Amino acid sequence: MKHRVDMPIPLFADADGDDTIPLYRRAYARLRDMIVRGVLRPGQRLPSSRTFATDLGVARNTIEAAFAQLEAEGFITRKVGSGSYVSALTHSLMAPRSTPRSTPRSSPRSAARTLRGTAEHPALSKRGQLMAIAGPSAAADVDATFGVCRPGIDVFPYEIWNRLMGRRSRRLDRRLLDEVPPGGLAGLRDAIATYVTAARGVQCESSQVIVVSSTQQALDLVARLLLDPRDEVWLEEPCYAGATAAFRNAGARIIPTRVDAHGLDVDAGIRAAPHARMAYVTPSHQFPLGVTMTAERRLALLAWAEKASAWIVEDDYDSEFRYSGRPIAALQGLDRAGRTLYVGTFNKAMFPSLRLAYLVVPASLTAAAANARQWLDGHTPAMTQAVMADFINGGHFGQHLRTMRETYRTRRDALREAVDRYAAGRITLGASEAGMHMVGWLPPGTDMSRLRERAARKHLYLRDVAAYYARRAPGPGLVLNFASSPPSRIAQGVRALADLL
Repeated sequence: MKHRVDMPIPLFADADGDDTIPLYRRAYARLRDMIVRGVLRPGQRLPSSRTFATDLGVARNTIEAAFAQLEAEGFITRKVGSGSYVSALTHSLMAPRSTPRSTPRSSPRSAARTLRGTAEHPALSKRGQLMAIAGPSAAADVDATFGVCRPGIDVFPYEIWNRLMGRRSRRLDRRLLDEVPPGGLAGLRDAIATYVTAARGVQCESSQVIVVSSTQQALDLVARLLLDPRDEVWLEEPCYAGATAAFRNAGARIIPTRVDAHGLDVDAGIRAAPHARMAYVTPSHQFPLGVTMTAERRLALLAWAEKASAWIVEDDYDSEFRYSGRPIAALQGLDRAGRTLYVGTFNKAMFPSLRLAYLVVPASLTAAAANARQWLDGHTPAMTQAVMADFINGGHFGQHLRTMRETYRTRRDALREAVDRYAAGRITLGASEAGMHMVGWLPPGTDMSRLRERAARKHLYLRDVAAYYARRAPGPGLVLNFASSPPSRIAQGVRALADLL
């Protein structure tokens, strides 16, 4: 039996104040919502468009347009001489009017069971499970003091960047609106090759430069291109968490390899996994400890890679910022066997949302890396690449690095002075000759979980150094970024931290 709707339906009650939406769209949306929620049941006959229009005081064409849209989407059927009916096919869309008593209430524990699925049908792949438990590595509050790896965007040359952006927009090259080569715009690749050759001692041609969005994407590309499941990878101990995630998610077998005052202990890596497929290192400024790999260790690592036909991934994430002498030359420049892949980023030297980084691959991998880049996300935005090339070629990047180097030196000194003044004996700072952060070692027995929880209430973002260790950390400590905050705020943050300690 078909039921007719005899009562007026208030189609516009929920949108009376929104004059930007046409009346027919509001009528359509209201009717569709009532059908989906089950207020109007399958088979119910709707009032005629004439009756609707009279009851609501609108033109009949308004209701006709709403009915036509509902019919086109299958929510109603219309029969000449009979009327308009709610489609019988909509029953699967309708929400139940009440929740059955047998349905259990949701809880964190039941939600976790749902996420895991069953043994036969797990909700996530093995890789997905690893990715899901990694958790965010960035500070939830971007303005929090001591946020790890955050640059000093308060002194970024906005006027210059805006001018270059405006110039590119006004004189838009139509080629920037089309797809660009997956390796990146030729102009930016040329600029990067020139820069890393002169400033970092990297040996490369522009064809070896692959433009990516971040260090993380570069590592993901390397892992996909060069690793098979169960391949062994040396990772520094402690290590950048993003590297751990990238290689672990690729199914690699992680070999934590000790870092001491001389950098990665190559002999320890050889003893643990002499035939490893890859080694990941931060030789110019180890993350997070801040030490520099000695020349002896660098040569030993290169000799091992050549003998074992292994790959070296050199992450040169913030080596532009060195405060005594000239920046340490890249490991890649010493490699004569073509076993080193060099990763650099503009996101720390410029600003985080830029999303521009680069991978310099050996000549033997150029074509394969460019093709593999195609299958990630195609390419990074062409306009951003073009403006970054202008920024480098115009000399602005070099000037910016010089400015930031002096700014960060001042902020590093402010952190040292604040610790001496407010936390002497409670915080012991580690290496600080380069980079954007220092490790602050704390007294044995410090309750790190409670400390971080209390610090968050004071707008301090504290990153436990233990998060970067695969094994047990040598003691409680914090990774303290000094780059993102002016000296006055650094002093306030250290004083607040000292009070908590």
